[in-house]
Amino acid sequence: MRNRIFTIALLLCALPLCALPVPSSAQSHGDDADELHIIREAIERITPRPLTPGDTLISWSPSPVLVHTVHLAGDTVHSNMLRDDGLLIDLSTLTANGLPLSFDEASWRDSDLPATAVSGSVVEGRLQLTGGRDTVLDIPEMIWAVADYGMDDHLVPALLRLPDDGEEHSIAVFRPYIAKWDTITVKSTSLGEIRVVTEYSPSEGPIHRIIVDDRLLWIQWSDFDRVREPLWGSPAWERYVEVFEQLEQ
Repeated sequence: MRNRIFTIALLLCALPLCALPVPSSAQSHGDDADELHIIREAIERITPRPLTPGDTLISWSPSPVLVHTVHLAGDTVHSNMLRDDGLLIDLSTLTANGLPLSFDEASWRDSDLPATAVSGSVVEGRLQLTGGRDTVLDIPEMIWAVADYGMDDHLVPALLRLPDDGEEHSIAVFRPYIAKWDTITVKSTSLGEIRVVTEYSPSEGPIHRIIVDDRLLWIQWSDFDRVREPLWGSPAWERYVEVFEQLEQ
């Protein structure tokens, strides 16, 4: 499966979105039944509570470091992120026309302890937080999203608002877990039904995201040691294979 990195790297360079080095070798992740069984056992062992059902994806670096489940329902994105140290974050965001209306987040480190929770809603053009951090924040005057680190599916509504012009645009991102605003710089270009969005991170270099059917299907970091992709054998994996087969034609 890693040979598909060759294809997307060349396509990204041809757009041109970046100057990616093509890796000299490719390693396959998550593409056999034995590895699938090992991953599922690890999830059951470390998670403090059952994960929300949905598309299951794995972040590799180069071994599995994050497990993601994602469920889309209309304008609501509901996802879980399970870290390899047992931290679990549950985030639900509601948007309208790609911009947030409200969010609810809970996090656990131990199944015997109560969740740490924070909620937010847009009230009169400002972001009102309740829970552990009761406060009201100004919203930056740009496209914005609510998404914690590693929970990039919640960026998708904002990313799809961007003009498909290959030019740099800024997006403000509120991180609920630490109550912090970030600004990311991205370029967006389409290849038919496939939206390719590249973020330019000062600390990590280019981060490439592929969005298909309003879903974040794939993330590749510039060092090629880190990738996020659907769990082998899942419906999202089947769509992932279809998309890369189209790119390879």
